[in-house]
Amino acid sequence: MTCKIKFKFLSLFKLISSILLIIFTLFNFSLKAEVIENNNKLLEEWNYNNDLASFYLVQAEKYLKSGDKINACISQRKASQYGLTASNYLMRSFILNEKEEDILKLKKLIQKWDQLSKSCR
Repeated sequence: MTCKIKFKFLSLFKLISSILLIIFTLFNFSLKAEVIENNNKLLEEWNYNNDLASFYLVQAEKYLKSGDKINACISQRKASQYGLTASNYLMRSFILNEKEEDILKLKKLIQKWDQLSKSCR
């Protein structure tokens, strides 16, 4: 009789362990999917703001070539603002993905965007 109880206990233990493992695995996949979704949103925002920053840099260059320093400065500031916003979204993505080396490189880029903004005052 004790052998049957032990067997039932072991079977029940294996069943509960298997169920817990399945639940943990599903939960883990759910978390990974959420991280991927959040990362995709961050990268979409980065791409959008980065495109605007590039657009305004080109505009600033055109204004500068035509001798319009005021509008060149205005466009340069807009480019800097969008560049900083884009860089912050990219930074959040790197933090989410734990990319320490890329975070350090991005901090230098943020400093350059900030300098660009300040250079035209």
